[in-house]
Amino acid sequence: WAVAELVTQHPQWAVQPVQTTRLVEILRVYQFGYGPLDEYMHIDGLEELYFNRYDEGFYIVYGEKHQISDKVFANKDELIDFVQHVARENGLEINTEKPNLDATLKDGSRLNATLEPIAVEGPDFVIRKFRDIPFTIKQYLETGMMTQELVDDLRGWVLSGLNIVVSGGTSSGKTAMLNAIGNAFIPRSDRVIVLENRKELQIQTSDTKYFQTREDATRENRDRDIKMGDLIRYCLRKRPDRVIVGEVRGGEAYDALLAWNSGHDGSFCTIHADN
Repeated sequence: WAVAELVTQHPQWAVQPVQTTRLVEILRVYQFGYGPLDEYMHIDGLEELYFNRYDEGFYIVYGEKHQISDKVFANKDELIDFVQHVARENGLEINTEKPNLDATLKDGSRLNATLEPIAVEGPDFVIRKFRDIPFTIKQYLETGMMTQELVDDLRGWVLSGLNIVVSGGTSSGKTAMLNAIGNAFIPRSDRVIVLENRKELQIQTSDTKYFQTREDATRENRDRDIKMGDLIRYCLRKRPDRVIVGEVRGGEAYDALLAWNSGHDGSFCTIHADN
């Protein structure tokens, strides 16, 4: 309404009613939605959406890949504008000096983007969308992905304070499984601290606190990077009963092992490994 009223107050702009309606809609989807991707991001069952170039996009729904036929971006500058908008919302930068971006959309979906010349033949981005309602142990049983014997073992391991590493390849469901195990078996009274590069986990206990790294931070306010190893050291001063590290992929593995061996039993993490 504010936009429409502003246009009405300035007839010299010669904005036609149909243009006003379109302008309001564009501002709405950028402010409260997903910008030019708004239509696709609301598709039921959407798992991933990505563009190899501004004019070549795909989306995956329930494991099936589909090519985008609509002209979502008119040129590569529009794609870059979208990516930079996401970067600003995350307090990050993406430019020629920092050509890669890992960021989070408003709904928690994860975005990775890369600019030229690192991305050959034009900038690209990939969005991984997560379920609004986490997968449950009951659903694992109903679909045959878990046996009752395994569920009973997992319950016993969590309650007895064993540390658990969930391993798997890319997009294999590590985060979904960690969510299901945590939500099903962690006692509601436990103080859980979750550490991630970008918030993906949805551990729903009565006492859960999330922290995330700050890498490739903007330098306008003299921000410094906060890496996973830093978060692990911070959280040990916050008296957690359990520490969950969303993804161990480097030197922070050493910090995680130190945490697990300093009285924080029953902690979890995920790693990339096919077997």
